[in-house]
Amino acid sequence: MKIKRYQANDMRSAIRIVRNELGSDAVILSNQRVGDQTEVIAAIDYDESLLNDSLITKDVLLSTSSDKNRDKLNNDLKYTRNLQNNVELNESDFILPEKVEKDLITKIEAELVEKIEKGLTKKLKQDTNIVKPNVDVPAVPAMTDMKKQIKELRSLLITQLSGISADNEKNNNPLRATVLKKLIGFGLSHNLANKISDYTNTNKDFEYNWHHALALISHKIKVTKDDILSSGGTIALIGATGVGKTTSIAKLAAQFILRHGKDSVALISTDSYRIAAHEQLRTFSRILNVPMYVATDSKQLKTVLNVVRDKKLVLIDTAGLNKYGKNICSDFNEIHGKQAISTYIVHAVNSQRSVIDDVCNSFSNVNVKACILTKLDETTNFGGALSVCIEKNIPVAYFSDGQKIPDNLHEAFSHSLVSKNVALMQEFKRNVKKYKTPKVDNGIVSHAHG
Repeated sequence: MKIKRYQANDMRSAIRIVRNELGSDAVILSNQRVGDQTEVIAAIDYDESLLNDSLITKDVLLSTSSDKNRDKLNNDLKYTRNLQNNVELNESDFILPEKVEKDLITKIEAELVEKIEKGLTKKLKQDTNIVKPNVDVPAVPAMTDMKKQIKELRSLLITQLSGISADNEKNNNPLRATVLKKLIGFGLSHNLANKISDYTNTNKDFEYNWHHALALISHKIKVTKDDILSSGGTIALIGATGVGKTTSIAKLAAQFILRHGKDSVALISTDSYRIAAHEQLRTFSRILNVPMYVATDSKQLKTVLNVVRDKKLVLIDTAGLNKYGKNICSDFNEIHGKQAISTYIVHAVNSQRSVIDDVCNSFSNVNVKACILTKLDETTNFGGALSVCIEKNIPVAYFSDGQKIPDNLHEAFSHSLVSKNVALMQEFKRNVKKYKTPKVDNGIVSHAHG
C-alpha cells in the first residue's frame, strides 16, 4: 500500500493533487485543517495477498454500506436525473464542497479504508517471522468485490455532489449559472458550456455576457472557405445512412457546373449495399448531363479514377455506414484507404448530439478534412452538431437547409451558423408560447386554446 500526505490551500486543490499523483483509484484516509492549510492523507495500491477471507468478508462490506446510506444516495441520484437536458457531469465538472467531503466521502470511503488498513497492520504483525513460499497468491474474492463496491459508491457520490454543486453555483455566482444554462440550451455539451461560461464577467449584465459567449462559440468554429467549389479535387462524402450524402453531391455538382462548366465534373458511386443504390445518383447525373461511374471495390475505383483524372471535380458517393457494421467499415477502408481522396463527413443536424458524436467516433480511423451539415430546415436547434465539430476539431465546409438543387447549399461562416441557431431557438420559443394548456372546469375542457 502507498500512503502519502498532501497539503493545499483548500480541499478542492488537495483532491486535485491526489488525483494527479495517485490516479482516480486513490482513496482519502483523513483530512484536517493545519493552520491555514488543508492536510489530506491518501492511499492507493493495496497488497491483495495480505488479505484473506477471514480478514475482509462481505459482512465488513455490508456494514460500511448501510441501507441508510444507500437510500440517501439513491434519492439524491433521482434528483440529479431531473437536471435540465439530462446533462452528464464528469468528476472534473463540479467543485467539491468541503463540508460534503467531510460528511460523505470521509464517512463512507475513509471508514472503509480505515478498516482495511487495520486489518493489514494486524496481518503484517502476525506474519513478521513467517517465511512465505515463492509462489503467486491468488487474489482474495472479497477484495475484488470490495473494489467494485467502492467504485459504485464513488459513482453515486459524484452524482450526489453534482446536484449540490449546481445549487451552490446558483447561489454563489447566479450570473455564470444563468449563462451556463443558456449555453446548454444552445445545444453545447456540458463540458464545452462550462469552459465558455468561465469567461463570465460579473461586472457586466447578462446581455453582455450572453453575446460574449456567442462570440466565443463563433471563434471556436472552424470553416474551410468554400474549398470544394473553388478548388475542386477528388471528394468522398461519408456518414450515416439517410443524412443526405447523395443529395449533397448533386448540390455540389450543380453549383460547380454553374461556375466551371459541365465538362469539369464526374460522379462515382461505391454504394453496393443498398438495393438500386446507384439509381438516385444516376438520375442526378442525367439531369446535370455529367458522367457517372460505379466502383464496388478498390480495383474498380482505381480504374475509374484513372478514367476521370482530367476532371476538375470528382465526387464519390459512399454507402451509409452503420457504426456497428465492422465489415462494411473494413470494406470502406479497403476502397478508400490507398487513394488520394479528401473525405468530408455529412451530419444531419436533426440528430441528437450523442448520435453525431458516435458517428464521428466510428470514423476515427478516417482522415476527415471537414464536414457538411444537412437538414437545418428540419430542426429547432443544431447547437449539438456545432458542439461536436468544436470538440472534435472538425471544420464546417457547407450547410444545407432544404431539398432544392442547387439553391439550398451554402458556404459555412462561423458567425452565420451561430446566428442561425439562435434564430431557430427564438422562433421555437415563440411558437411554444402560442399554445397554452387548456383550462379545465369540473373535469371539462372549457376551450381549446386557453
